[in-house]
Amino acid sequence: MPDSVPDPAANPPGSTPETAISREAARVLLLDAQDRVLLIRAEWDGQSRWFTPGGGLEPG
Repeated sequence: MPDSVPDPAANPPGSTPETAISREAARVLLLDAQDRVLLIRAEWDGQSRWFTPGGGLEPG
């Protein structure tokens, strides 16, 4: 990957392997007829972030 693109496997800011939380989750890449991707914007720690739709899985 180019250096200008963040490594998707990197830990989030302030996270270390000892504090990272692992959970089962699912994400969806939803495209329309013009190949546009649905993204959801949220505020996290005062910063705007974009996510694909999805979330954690419940047992069962």
